Amino acid sequence: MSLFGIGSVELNNAGEVVEAQIAEIDPETKQPGDFVNKTAKAIANMILDGEDVRGLFTVDGSSLLGPKFLAVVLSGGRDGIVLEPNDMDWSITDVSWPARA
Repeated sequence: MSLFGIGSVELNNAGEVVEAQIAEIDPETKQPGDFVNKTAKAIANMILDGEDVRGLFTVDGSSLLGPKFLAVVLSGGRDGIVLEPNDMDWSITDVSWPARA
């Protein structure tokens, strides 16, 4: 199992993830490698295959690895992803990498 981070998302009008930029996270440095675009369905399949996919968030100018993304079935039976509920009240629209000054 590898660890991946989502650095940005593209949402449709319903607020569902259509596509995201995702990168494998270095286990030692906790920093992402090169980002690639993947569809929400492709990321959902990664999660279902056992990969750990998390959001990347900016807090006080620092980037942090945050809550997990979960694979879900969306309206119309489409495979998709949502951010796991969390105590920090981070939402999918808060995903951002790199940290912005």
